[in-house]
Parts: sequence; C-alpha cells; structure tokens
Amino acid sequence: AEIREDASVWKLSIGEASGETATRQYCFEHDEARIGWAQTGDLNDPSLDMADPALKLGPKDQASLADFSQHIEPGDVVVCLGTKRSISAVGVVTGPYSHDTKVPAPVRPDYVHRLPVRWLWRDIQFDIVNLNGGKQLTQQTVYALSRIRWPDLYDALIKAGHKPSAGLAEAAPAPLPHVVIIDEINRGNVSRVFGELITLIEESKRDGQPEALSVTLPYSRRPFSVPSNVHLI
Repeated sequence: AEIREDASVWKLSIGEASGETATRQYCFEHDEARIGWAQTGDLNDPSLDMADPALKLGPKDQASLADFSQHIEPGDVVVCLGTKRSISAVGVVTGPYSHDTKVPAPVRPDYVHRLPVRWLWRDIQFDIVNLNGGKQLTQQTVYALSRIRWPDLYDALIKAGHKPSAGLAEAAPAPLPHVVIIDEINRGNVSRVFGELITLIEESKRDGQPEALSVTLPYSRRPFSVPSNVHLI
C-alpha cells in the first residue's frame, strides 16, 4: 500500500511498553496492529454506544477506539510506542478496521480490534520528541500526532540511520520541485527579513548536502532546513 500524500501520523500503543512483548511482536511479524477492550464487540456495530456505563470506557478510551476503527485511513502512518520519548516501529495502514472473534496465539485474548499495517520499520528506538514539538508521548492508546508530517518523519528516520526493511525503498516521498517567488524583496532589509534562514538557502547548506544546517523554529520548536528541491526566485 502507498502512503497518502497528505497522510496523518498516528501514535499507537500495542500492549504495555515495558510489559509483555508477545502481542507486539506478533503484530510486527504478521503486518497488523491490535488494541484491546473486547467488551465493546465489533466497533462497526451501529447499535454500539461506547458511552454506555456498562462498558466502563473513559473519554480517552472512547476516543482511541473511535480513531482506530473510524478515523485512521488506509495510507495513513502509524508509529508504535516504545517509551514516552521514543517509538519502536513505523508502518502504513493497508486496509480497514476489522473485529477478530478468534484471537491467534500468542496475542492477548482481549486484543480483538485489528488494523492491517505494513510495518516499514520495526524493533527500533527512535526519539520523536523534537519532531513532536518538544512533547513526550502520552499513555492514550491511539491519537493523532498532529505536529508531525510524514515527510519530516521519514527524513528524520533516515538521518538517524534507520533504513526501512528490504524492498521498501518506495516508502520515500517523491521530491517534487517547488518554486517560491518573492516580489519587492528589495524594499526590505534582506538580512532582517530572512534572519537565520539567509544561510540555510545557500546550496551547500541545504538539507542532504555535506554542509547542511538547520535551525529550531521559535514557536513549534521543530528543526527546520531548506530542501534542495525548493527554488527561490
């Protein structure tokens, strides 16, 4: 499955990060993702009311189940929690949610909710805090990492030395050319208009070059560099 051009990035916890790993490893080896709360039954059942007190689901539990079954789309990217600072796997969703009434061994018996996922990276430890605007990951089982764009995550993984599994080179986003036209720039003080960016636009300082530089953006606290496929006029 291909990663969508506007793919959302979702954080997902499979089992306890510091607990048993059999469920997580099964998912990695069989290209799927699973979460619990078997008491709900099929999340596609139109009669299901997740606010029913008998199900004992808190607001974050309900949000996780809704995201997992309704909001994550094929072509989206999921990252599996490693620690509060790191992820242990990255994959692309390849199909819709399904309810599994017969959970295979050695998966935890309550992990009946399933998504097909092609795991592009697994068994890694990648610190995601900088990409996530300085924020650590939370305990909520499923939620969108709205601060992170897929191309930025891919670039950061490659720069950290984490290559995708064999035969998955197509995971790389296509580097389409972009043109930025700046009019009337001579009316301002160029060095003050660009600030620290004035150095980043030099060809040798672009992302991917031997002398590549980056800066930390003041509000999002995310690293920023200028890619080689951006042309300034």
